[in-house]
Amino acid sequence: VENCFAWFDSRIRNEGDTITGTDFWFMHNQAGRAWYFSRILYNVAPGITNGLFIELVSHIETYLAGYPELLLDINHQRFPKLKDISYAKYINGTLVLRSGDYPYDSQITPDYSGGGEYVFYKTRGYKHLYYSLGDMTLALTTAAVTPLDRLITFAYLFIIPLLYAFLVLIILTRHPAELLNFDSFRRKLQMSFAAVLALVFIIVIAGALMLSTKQFKTNHIRLLREKATSIAIELEHKLSSEHTLEKGWQDEGYPTLNHLLVKFSNVFFTDINLYSPSGMLLATSRPEVFARKLEGSMIDPVAFGVLTTGSKEEFIGEETIGDLKYISAYLPFYNDDNELMAYINVPYFAMQNLLKEEISNLVVTLVNFTLIFLVLMMWVAVFLSERITSPLYMLQQAMASVVYGKANEHISYSSRDEVGELVRQYNRMTDELEDSASKLARTEREMAWREMARQIAHEIKNPLTPMKLNVQQLFKSWNDKVSDFDTRLRNFTDNQIEYIDNLSNIATAFSYFARLPGAEPTEVDIIAQLKTTLGMFGSAENADITLDTGRITKAVIMADREHLNGIFSNLLKNAIQAIPSGRHGQIRVQVNADPDKVRVSFIDNGTGIRDELISKMFTPNFTTKSSGMGLGLSIVKRYVETAGGRIWFETEHNKGSSFIVEFPLLFTVDGDEKTGI
Repeated sequence: VENCFAWFDSRIRNEGDTITGTDFWFMHNQAGRAWYFSRILYNVAPGITNGLFIELVSHIETYLAGYPELLLDINHQRFPKLKDISYAKYINGTLVLRSGDYPYDSQITPDYSGGGEYVFYKTRGYKHLYYSLGDMTLALTTAAVTPLDRLITFAYLFIIPLLYAFLVLIILTRHPAELLNFDSFRRKLQMSFAAVLALVFIIVIAGALMLSTKQFKTNHIRLLREKATSIAIELEHKLSSEHTLEKGWQDEGYPTLNHLLVKFSNVFFTDINLYSPSGMLLATSRPEVFARKLEGSMIDPVAFGVLTTGSKEEFIGEETIGDLKYISAYLPFYNDDNELMAYINVPYFAMQNLLKEEISNLVVTLVNFTLIFLVLMMWVAVFLSERITSPLYMLQQAMASVVYGKANEHISYSSRDEVGELVRQYNRMTDELEDSASKLARTEREMAWREMARQIAHEIKNPLTPMKLNVQQLFKSWNDKVSDFDTRLRNFTDNQIEYIDNLSNIATAFSYFARLPGAEPTEVDIIAQLKTTLGMFGSAENADITLDTGRITKAVIMADREHLNGIFSNLLKNAIQAIPSGRHGQIRVQVNADPDKVRVSFIDNGTGIRDELISKMFTPNFTTKSSGMGLGLSIVKRYVETAGGRIWFETEHNKGSSFIVEFPLLFTVDGDEKTGI
């Protein structure tokens, strides 16, 4: 028999390294575990020394599911970040320790141990790091990054900058609400695509999660049922001959029933509890849980009620300890005489952790794929919406360019879909519009010429009656041999010449209106042209005419010079004729300019225009005078529109009127400064 003091001293000398500041030694061994040793010597009597020898050996498995999670403080759990890493230890090329899911070889490959202190190596789906230190080699293994992992990471890297860019866009945009403007059909179509896709992906994710969770729980419940059945079979081999277990049980090699359950627990990798037929705890493979009051010593009441009153041979339900949720299986255990001996309880802790991890991985994968596909589908939606709405945009542009009275081009679109039907209807309507416009123009011309002919006939007929009377009177005077026949003949001649001149003017005005010579636009200084026209009216007897151009010394427009002279002459003549008898006329011609427009205003202090006449001022053959054809303002309006301008008037009864003519401006000169195009 060897002295234990000498045996422990020998081990300390041969295998131990002193840990400074403590009474512990770190022991070298071939098992690959962390192994510490300590001894405490004390005197039990004079000259008699006894000792307490302590060995601390690390467990091979770092992570144990179930009750150990409750018994171990989270601050003392070792290396939680290494949970997904497998590792191994080789001594002289022989595997002495392994942990994790990777199946290491029993003998290390020479390429790993002889390639230097650190060797990195890749196999299918895994990356390895081998660290050699003398005769010992450590191996670390982790799953390799796959293209799928990179794709998932890319989704994160893509979505986050996208959201950040959208946020910056909202902050920097002057009107953020415009980003969410859904007024256009194209934007509505794109958002409809996005909404439908998002809804479909949400349904797919929810369905996948529900189906995966259901299948996962079903599989694990099946595994738990199989494990509980296997434990019941093993217990039957050991305990089926017993009549009761409540008075304690022991056997060779098993001092108590707890020891038997511990053995089965190590075999089946699960905790096992036995409850008496009355529901009291008989034995457990994890007595510390009950000793620490983490779980009561009575069977779960729901399980007990189901097994006793429902005549069920199995119960699987969910239980909780603190925040830990787990499922637990209960089976009745009978002896050879079919007497109820106990209830077998098998708690299953791995499912919740595995379920959380699996659901988390599934959610991350689905969400990332969803984001990727959603972005891709959004690009597709934008492309499709552009293709779908482009014919509508083409139709919109064509409709916007329709001009009444002109030949409008047809839209070329070959597809025979709904848009094609719209295009065909548009082409048909443009043809009908063009035909209607030509018919209307022809009708308007006929009506205008008919009205013009009636007006001319009226204007010609008016002087014919007095001319006839004058001829008759002259003939009578000649027959009567009046003494002053020469005087009457002279008066008759003067009257006839005046009537003939009036008829000639009517014919000339009508002929001029009918042919209206075409425009020959050139650059014209509107100020100089006004001064030329005003020079011809400088001797007006009953009116003072003034020109006000402000600082503008030159205003150049593109117009026909003769047309411009006709515009100014007619407007000045109308202003003079609007002055009533007995009132001295004040006519002011005022020039104002904007960056791209120039306006000439003819302002008089005449009688103004009555309300019922305002709508007829630019109508051909309309006049408020007793003589004339009423073509002046209609000719002015046509000349102004030919030059690209417009004309309007403002009036106040018995106070005067203002006729304003506006032309596109090329440039102006204010003093010495030139502005404009």
